[in-house]
Amino acid sequence: MNTAWLKRTNLLKVTLVVAAALVAAWLVALVGTQPRLAAALDAPKYTVTDLGAFPRAINNSGQVVGGTSGDIAFLYEMGSMTELGVLPGGSSSAAWGINDVGQIVGESNFDETSGGRAILYENGTMTNLGTLPNPGTYGRSVAYDINDSGQVVGVSDTMEGSTDGRAHEHAFLFEDGTMTDLHALGSNDRSMAVAINNSGQIVGSEGFANGGGTAFLYENGNTTDLSARMGVYRSNPEDISDSGQIVGNMLSSIGQESEHAFLYDTDGPVTDLGTLPGRNYSIAVAINSSGQIVGYSDLDDVSNATAFLYNGGAMTNLNDLIPADSGWQLSQAIDINDSGTIVGWGINPNGQRHGFLLTPPYTFSGFFAPVDNYPTLNVVPQPAGTANQLLRFSLGSDQGTDIFENAYPSSTRVACPSESPEDVVEETAAAEPSNLKYSGNGQYTYSWKTEKAWKGTCRELNLRLKDGTDHKALFQFTR
Repeated sequence: MNTAWLKRTNLLKVTLVVAAALVAAWLVALVGTQPRLAAALDAPKYTVTDLGAFPRAINNSGQVVGGTSGDIAFLYEMGSMTELGVLPGGSSSAAWGINDVGQIVGESNFDETSGGRAILYENGTMTNLGTLPNPGTYGRSVAYDINDSGQVVGVSDTMEGSTDGRAHEHAFLFEDGTMTDLHALGSNDRSMAVAINNSGQIVGSEGFANGGGTAFLYENGNTTDLSARMGVYRSNPEDISDSGQIVGNMLSSIGQESEHAFLYDTDGPVTDLGTLPGRNYSIAVAINSSGQIVGYSDLDDVSNATAFLYNGGAMTNLNDLIPADSGWQLSQAIDINDSGTIVGWGINPNGQRHGFLLTPPYTFSGFFAPVDNYPTLNVVPQPAGTANQLLRFSLGSDQGTDIFENAYPSSTRVACPSESPEDVVEETAAAEPSNLKYSGNGQYTYSWKTEKAWKGTCRELNLRLKDGTDHKALFQFTR
């Protein structure tokens, strides 16, 4: 099953079968074996929220975007859903991406004789991003992702370079008011850019008229054939993290029957993530900064899809990570933010196909003053070893004090970054053994003891929680 063009399909028209088929798939998932599948019976349980509408993305503030059952783009935040409307003359819309600034991208569609347009929504205003030059009669464009610098990627129809007199879909990058064609690997069919990270690295796919295709990575003005670089027959990327880790699905060789989810670190080999038991197909759709991956696994048919979380080298059925009496069947996990909050689609207790929001046991919302969040370098003014650093954070509620993974918090020496923003730590505490205190309203303070030997170095402190999420801060000890 080839899902390279899944993002090209209207979000609200993806077909899932009714609950009976999903229950059957659930029974299938109980048989078979698979290496390194997580045993989740005693794992912390996510809280399930019924969104009603269909989510496509979530940012690190917990804002969710997607499309309603009425084919209108929405923004969901703090329990409230807002419809974003359409372009003038438009009939429908869908939101595909949102950055941490709150800028939203997607598409606004017109009638069947005129293609939709890529849109940017910010500060209550929806803007038409246009198309690539010479888009042809239909002339459709869609924006799929946006990074924190406001760079937008997607796909647009264009006649440019066509040898058959027809418009073709080309990947684009939109920045500073200009849309640039990224179609570079020489195919005469179609290409699309699906994700961009905060370093400006872009991933996407190019398809060929003979039915073949390949993935690409675009960075610093250069395009690389990812399938060739990974050493696989075919690959379809879906997301790229800020550290450059790429996820999607692939066929390792011509003889492989079904695509498998993959993780590819540009500095290392490609990893086949496998499938859930009883399944032969999987796709990884999103990855967060901690390396947690979400997607779904099925039997070459979306009707049998089962959502998964891949974490720490193990693939877990997400249905095992929600309360047994929730009544939900989670079909497809679509996105995950750095707090581990997941959005996707499934069948709710009433048998309705709805979007869901999974809130992890620990809702980590970043460090509070006096420590700045990654990648800011926290410059400690006191001599190393003479004062404790205070890391304040919230988990949303009182989770007790047994919240850290074994051997954590942990710090490691790192090279002092030359380009990171810096901020002097304004508040410290008297030197004492490291300790954790709960101060009420879901807020914690970790008092971190430093060492005199750290003078003149930089260190990365990692507070790994028991739900597997990593929360890091950078420190420089100049004295």
